[in-house]
Amino acid sequence: MRDVPAVGDVQEYLEHGPGFIFLFHPALGPLWDIIAQKVRGGALMEGSELVMEVAEARLVDVTVDGSLLIKADNVVGHVESAVSKPSSDGNGRYSNNKGNSSSNGRLEYSAVNGRVHMMNVTVQNIGVDWHHPGNVYWQHKVNRHEACRVLLHGKSEFEAYDCKISGNQIFEVPDGYRMIVTSGSVTGSLSIQLLPLEGDIPTWEWRYSMEPSGAVVLEFARNTSLDLWSSPLLAAQRQSLQDEEEVLHFVI
Repeated sequence: MRDVPAVGDVQEYLEHGPGFIFLFHPALGPLWDIIAQKVRGGALMEGSELVMEVAEARLVDVTVDGSLLIKADNVVGHVESAVSKPSSDGNGRYSNNKGNSSSNGRLEYSAVNGRVHMMNVTVQNIGVDWHHPGNVYWQHKVNRHEACRVLLHGKSEFEAYDCKISGNQIFEVPDGYRMIVTSGSVTGSLSIQLLPLEGDIPTWEWRYSMEPSGAVVLEFARNTSLDLWSSPLLAAQRQSLQDEEEVLHFVI
């Protein structure tokens, strides 16, 4: 991110708690230069909280003023039953998908996971109650007044473009679906569309390569074989996003 609060010293932490919270699943990187290519620009304001329990993510110019909590049931793949493999219904939904935490199966690394893509979005809410006596920061046990929660079940995708998400919000995406959030026709409102995912492949992916210097380079690529702009609302936004949505190439 372009702007983050100062970390502060130990004494400040003991007296007032942390200036902000940023937690993420190790699979988001795990290298910092990989995370820097997935989360670019934007800002994490003083006293804000960003939690990313997801591996497949792209945040561009996202400002968090409050709490943004992103959680995928399937972070790096699906859990395969010991007796049978997950079967797709043709729309990307898997019948025995129980999440990564199941103790009755084997984790299978795959594209059957949750994905989040946000561009030019401001998340604003009251967020963490920093004065609550029950907060235990090192265990991430905190009380909140408000939060924006994105819950991704099974193979699902969440996208938000050019909008401001205010107050206490929960965006829950079912297995096999894609949710798109944009600005509504009324000032301050949101337009939310829920579309079924087509086939067994995601609508976008990160492509990894290594430079001769050893730097890991990520390319963001859309799956051009899918009809990503089927609705009139999405078609109207195609032109404004086209330059950044095709393929992006970054080196840290």
